[in-house]
Amino acid sequence: MSGTLYTQRFSEGIRSLRFWQKQAENIQRHECFCPVCHSYVYMTYTLPGLNDTPPIDETLEYCGTYCAACMFTGASARKRT
Repeated sequence: MSGTLYTQRFSEGIRSLRFWQKQAENIQRHECFCPVCHSYVYMTYTLPGLNDTPPIDETLEYCGTYCAACMFTGASARKRT
């Protein structure tokens, strides 16, 4: 996928995510592809209050996952930023 098309899809994905999760913040591209549709427009995000309890590994934070292509959602952990 070309860089311009990827950037456009990622921007559209952020708008779609914010429509569904209005409080989503710290949105980042996920380091892998969607497990359902294998799209690279897969992102992670945090919600206010979600990280009050840190995971066992203090270098991680809880996050939500979202695929802009198929709207698959889930929960995960990612490296703290």
